[in-house]
Amino acid sequence: MSIRPFVLLTLVCHWAAGPVWSQESETVENGAARPPVEARLIVKQKTYILPKERHGAAFRKQIVEALDSENLPPAPRVHLILELKNVSDEDVNIWPRGVVTEPDLSVAGKGVVQPENLRSFSGQTSAGSVQPTIKPGKTFQTTIKSLNPQGGTPWYFWSEPGEYSIKATYTVWTGLPPFPFPGEKKPTGKPQQHKVVTAPVPVQVVLQQDQRPLIVAHRGLLHHAPENTLANFRSCLELRLGFEFDVEQTSDGQLVCIHDDTVDRTTDGVGHVSMLSLTDVRKLDAGRWFDPRFAGEKVPTVDEVFQLIAKYRQHDILVAVDLKAGDVEHDVVRLAQKHKVLDRLLFIGKTISDPHVRENLKDASPKAQTAVVANHPDEFTAALAASDGDWVYFRYLPTQQQGKAVRHAGKRAFIAGATVSGNLPKNWKRAAEVGLDAVLTDYPLELRTTLKAAAASE
Repeated sequence: MSIRPFVLLTLVCHWAAGPVWSQESETVENGAARPPVEARLIVKQKTYILPKERHGAAFRKQIVEALDSENLPPAPRVHLILELKNVSDEDVNIWPRGVVTEPDLSVAGKGVVQPENLRSFSGQTSAGSVQPTIKPGKTFQTTIKSLNPQGGTPWYFWSEPGEYSIKATYTVWTGLPPFPFPGEKKPTGKPQQHKVVTAPVPVQVVLQQDQRPLIVAHRGLLHHAPENTLANFRSCLELRLGFEFDVEQTSDGQLVCIHDDTVDRTTDGVGHVSMLSLTDVRKLDAGRWFDPRFAGEKVPTVDEVFQLIAKYRQHDILVAVDLKAGDVEHDVVRLAQKHKVLDRLLFIGKTISDPHVRENLKDASPKAQTAVVANHPDEFTAALAASDGDWVYFRYLPTQQQGKAVRHAGKRAFIAGATVSGNLPKNWKRAAEVGLDAVLTDYPLELRTTLKAAAASE
């Protein structure tokens, strides 16, 4: 009878006490009585937010009935570390060809849901070799950022708040020479495969609470960092703030993030963006003009901005996209879909006043969110009735009745312009009282302080 190695490990909550390992064995085909590695999951983030659109029966039905992975939303983001410790006296290979595989996860909890039609897909491996061999006494760590690592399977989603447990299964090998095999040398003897399973670790999932209005930082934190730069936008996202950015197009058709139609004001160069190639624009310094400490910041591409947003899927934010260049709607939507951030965007700029732009956006994707402007009360009725608008874009402080009318129509309300762009706490409070969904301002940090103080006084 052969023995299957199985590692059962206890999560260590306090590192001061030192790591605690436990293990037990069961029958396996390869005959190894003791596994060569000990494994555990380390929880780096214990609490996760469940967005309201992912809560309940409708979401579970969407997941269960999905026929293609393209129809699935991104799996929940997590932050775990799988640690493997070589407790044997021989080398342990993470994978026989030197490519690091992703662990198989198992999630348990009352709100777990999986796509029934996609259970038979095989998992994937990561793109490169990080550390194919673990030497005796050494450890290997790999970060797990999603309940669907590297786009493989199985898919797991949670659909209810509560406590969930996660465990990981990982396969390692012994009896193999270091990779790459020297001179096509074949392994001597019979390589052994070992599957280890961590003890389950608990995480908490809490339902997203309404935080309205959402704060949208105009060109980012423009009083604290150079506008329309990745350093600026990253700061917004770390602070759980949305932001607004502008889209221009270079002479070679590339989409870049810059407010003006020239590079003169916000870089060390001169010239119209539309007359410069992307290579020309990327040579410019977009940070030093603001503060020498930001020297070296570049004009980002729209693709880079969306890639950054995608890293912060767990935050409840809104990003306003000001389309300044013409005929770029399909390209912007395509990039947003590529990074799966379209649902977090609101298209403004030319969108709010040009039906042709809204038509192009909806043609690119019906899920593209568009806004229609109401510059003053006389324009409200038309803006609300626009069939191609998902949001009403107010340039004045609306009444309570108008706020209710927006919600009754199944739409949302965005406010920008002179009434809220400055440091205007009274107007901000009024916007919150009316029930507006998002505020675009030059003073996002002050707006947050105002809203927080108002909520505390209620």
